[in-house]
Amino acid sequence: MSEISSSPLRYSFSLDKDSLSRNEYRYLGSAIVQGISSGYFDAVAHPDRIFRRCDLWDEGMERISDRIIKAACEAGIPLEKNLSSAEDPIYYRSEFWKRVPENALKITGFDAHYLSELRSRYSDEKKLLKVFE
Repeated sequence: MSEISSSPLRYSFSLDKDSLSRNEYRYLGSAIVQGISSGYFDAVAHPDRIFRRCDLWDEGMERISDRIIKAACEAGIPLEKNLSSAEDPIYYRSEFWKRVPENALKITGFDAHYLSELRSRYSDEKKLLKVFE
C-alpha cells in the first residue's frame, strides 16, 4: 500500500485483476484530480464510476472522493450525475454524492452511445432521476 501512496499513480490495463479490484479507484481518482488540475476539462463525467469494483464503502474511498470533490469545487467545474449509472447500482454510488456539498456545481448526463439509449433514457428520465434524490 505504501508503494501506491508514495509514488505517482499510473493506471494500466496490464495491471493484474487483484490489483485492479483493490486499487483501480485510487488510480482513476488520481487521474481525475490531475485532469481537473490541468484546466483542459469543463466537467467531470460520472466520477462515482471509479468505485465500480468496490463492494463496501471505506475510508480510502472517502478520501479519494473528497479529493475529487474539492478539486472540482476549487476549479469551478461540475460533477456529472449520469443517468446510465442510475440504471445499475454498481455504477451509481450514493455514498460519493452524499459527500458533495449542496452548492457544488452538478450536471446530469445521459451517456448514450446509441440513439436508442438516448431515447430510452430520455423517456425514463423522471424515473432515473429519482435515484439521485
